[in-house]
Amino acid sequence: MKSKAQFAMSSSVALLLVSVLGALGGTAAQAAGKTVITVAYEFSPGSTTNPIGTFLNKMAKEFEATHPNVIVKPQEIIADEGAYYTKLDLEEQSPATAPNVVMQDTFLISSSEQAGYLTNLTPYVDKWSQWKEFYPAFQKITEYDGKVWGIPNGTDARYLWYNKVLFKKAGLPVPWHPKTWAQVLAAARTIKKKLPGVIPMNVYSGVPMDEAATMQGFEMLLYGTGYSLYDYHDNKWVVKSPGFLHSLQFIQTLYRTGLGPSLGQALNSDMGTVVSDTLLPKSELAIDLDGMWLPGSWDVKGSSSYWPQWSKVLGWTPMPTENGQAPGYDTLSGGWSWAISAKSGNKALSWQLVQLMTDKQNIALYDHLVVNLSPRKDSATLPLYKNTAVNYAFSTSLLAHTFFRPAFPAYAKISVQIDTAMENVMTGQMSPQQAMDAYAQAVTRIVGASHVETLNHPETAVQLRP
Repeated sequence: MKSKAQFAMSSSVALLLVSVLGALGGTAAQAAGKTVITVAYEFSPGSTTNPIGTFLNKMAKEFEATHPNVIVKPQEIIADEGAYYTKLDLEEQSPATAPNVVMQDTFLISSSEQAGYLTNLTPYVDKWSQWKEFYPAFQKITEYDGKVWGIPNGTDARYLWYNKVLFKKAGLPVPWHPKTWAQVLAAARTIKKKLPGVIPMNVYSGVPMDEAATMQGFEMLLYGTGYSLYDYHDNKWVVKSPGFLHSLQFIQTLYRTGLGPSLGQALNSDMGTVVSDTLLPKSELAIDLDGMWLPGSWDVKGSSSYWPQWSKVLGWTPMPTENGQAPGYDTLSGGWSWAISAKSGNKALSWQLVQLMTDKQNIALYDHLVVNLSPRKDSATLPLYKNTAVNYAFSTSLLAHTFFRPAFPAYAKISVQIDTAMENVMTGQMSPQQAMDAYAQAVTRIVGASHVETLNHPETAVQLRP
């Protein structure tokens, strides 16, 4: 983790960099006598491939072919996810450096809008016939305060992965489709009994795992109970509920009865990499609650994590709801979008480019390249999209009933409190009830007593989703 001083230094360097880039971009535009549309996107340090850059270069050629007086200029921001936001925010503070189009995490739409960085796209989508092709849930994921601030370009899903070879050795059924949490835990107990040395199940948990613990772990449990983190009808954070308690009890059972990884493994910030690069490929883990993106690293020839046999060894199945209640499973989705900077001097042209990048064919291409799921219903029928990976059809089928994290500025702080509650339970420092009580107190301090509530009955549809 960077210190404040390091962040300050990197921010200063980033500000100097974007100032220089802005000046150079303006000079180039004037010299060419053409309008330049810049598209900022994240490029992770150390990456050996650049699928987003490949996509944007193709889009630039397509757009320029029909707009001869325009130059589309992809602008990679070399940074990990946290630093990307810092650098992007710095760029968006001035018209001289602000990109026209930005790759925007849907989760941070509300924060960016409140900071004044984004353009309201509602007037555009109201006149856009293709907007109806996006799943209704994904029309909402970039909405804040009743307005649309971005066009989703890709999403994901989460579910259970299991090792078919280990299951057969333990006498468990293959294929495996548990209907309740009890059946999931029963399979984990069988693995522990029959296959000593194999980790029965992994659910990311604890503060070091950050958002992976919150989203891949806790919320994948919570939303299967009929309860959520936020009540969209009453506009309050749900700080106590039977679902919250039961989710912590699941974590307690997993980690306090030897069904999960050791605490040393689980409380390692690199656990995600250990799972995908070591534990699953080496058949040292039987069940993993994780994301649909895992094959993205296994399918890359020449990479250190190349694992061509993965689809023969692993199976996948939905994470069941707690007691099998409808619709029988739950999943969570995140994803990114294309947004238009509030300080963009060419919003009409920027919108035309966004339309091109998110049409049926091109959004399928984008999601094929970056190994994401399409937020458009019609793209799922295209061969290029369907053939991206063997788990794609299954992953896409889950989007009809997906959930999202509450996209409010307070969530980042609340997420830390969820991770803390999980860690207190998994380490035995608190009981699930004590951890929930401590969570309720912490969230009340964060958002205020008038913005929290306790629920004792499962939430209705209008409470669960925006």
